[in-house]
Amino acid sequence: MAPLNNWQDAYSKLGGYIKNNPSIKIAPNLIAIPGDVRTEFYRLFDTVRVAFLRENFPDLLAEAELLSRNYGAVSQEATGTLGITDVKLLGGLTWFLSDPTNGLMRPLFDHLFNLVKGKIDTDAFEQLSLKSIRGSFNQLFKAGYEKWVILSLLKMLAPDKLYSTDTTDTRMDSQATEAETMPGLHEDLVPPLLEIQSLQLGHSGDITFTVPDFIAHSPKMNRFFSIRSEILDAFWTAKSVSEKQEWLRLRTMTDHYLPIIKWPDMIIYAADRLDDLALVADFGRFCRPDVIIECMEQEGWYQQEGLERVKYYHDFLKPKLGTFVVSRVPVPEEAYKEIGPQPAPEEASKELEPQPAPEEKPAKTAAGELLPGEEPVTEPLNIHILEVGYDQSLLAPIIEAFLPPEQKAEEPAG
Repeated sequence: MAPLNNWQDAYSKLGGYIKNNPSIKIAPNLIAIPGDVRTEFYRLFDTVRVAFLRENFPDLLAEAELLSRNYGAVSQEATGTLGITDVKLLGGLTWFLSDPTNGLMRPLFDHLFNLVKGKIDTDAFEQLSLKSIRGSFNQLFKAGYEKWVILSLLKMLAPDKLYSTDTTDTRMDSQATEAETMPGLHEDLVPPLLEIQSLQLGHSGDITFTVPDFIAHSPKMNRFFSIRSEILDAFWTAKSVSEKQEWLRLRTMTDHYLPIIKWPDMIIYAADRLDDLALVADFGRFCRPDVIIECMEQEGWYQQEGLERVKYYHDFLKPKLGTFVVSRVPVPEEAYKEIGPQPAPEEASKELEPQPAPEEKPAKTAAGELLPGEEPVTEPLNIHILEVGYDQSLLAPIIEAFLPPEQKAEEPAG
């Protein structure tokens, strides 16, 4: 007989424990685990999940543990030096970043119970579990790396004050009447900004307005900065918006409502006045970003999707100071060639309008004929690739984009 895999050996011990304790009743439509045997049952149950995870995904666990250590370090720095009491994340991400094994084994809970109940066999359990863990890892790892980037940028800004609006957004249920549930019909004021010490990173559910994750006042740069990640469609229309900002028209009330399913990973704004950053978007308008950030955390991201998504968002939202691709992994040379020569920092900072999409501009004679032997000239995009890994200092060009040219040589805030 071939030896059992580690997880199968652990599962065999769980089965033996169930058999030796007839008070445990598990059937396709029944689960009854008395209190006197529950602790040991779940210890063995979790042993199976951990064994399956470690046996099949040692590489993912190693990557998750490295992210966990780096996120823990920057979170500790933020709470230790910036006056932040705590950083709150959504439940699944909290588990993943604090204990990657605990976070990654959770998708196996239902699959393993279905195996114990006899609803699936071991082959089906393996296939379902492999797919669930890979999907969960991709989602959690991306979200975790984005949070590391956000806290690293916040640390560079070295704010003396933080602001936010009420993130619970309970008004969607409490104030909108049945006649006003169609997106865009309800009109209201954007919630006021309040000074905060607890940082909430993460969003879920329907929202009235798209507001920043937080607004930070940087005393060194003497400006306010806001960051918004996990962008969601807003359902309400703002009664008033900042006249200092430029607003992109997403849709009108006569349009058939179709949600915008995907957005860039995060956007950054800067302003001299706090209130100018209170709103990112309402139902029909989106504040034109100063900077777009796209995080590429997986190996082979360029080969899989290239820069198509990045260029799409860059053209769609037209960031004033450009788009930055933050890559956790080394980037092949062809990625840099695709976006063209990088503008000098001084030139990028002076731009009020985004660079246009690449356009071939062949050299022509006065009569409009193409000169023989001339190669088409491609305009560079204002898109910058940063190979960052977990080195916070390599994010500095994002902050430097907001500096006036005379301060470019100085050390950025942080």
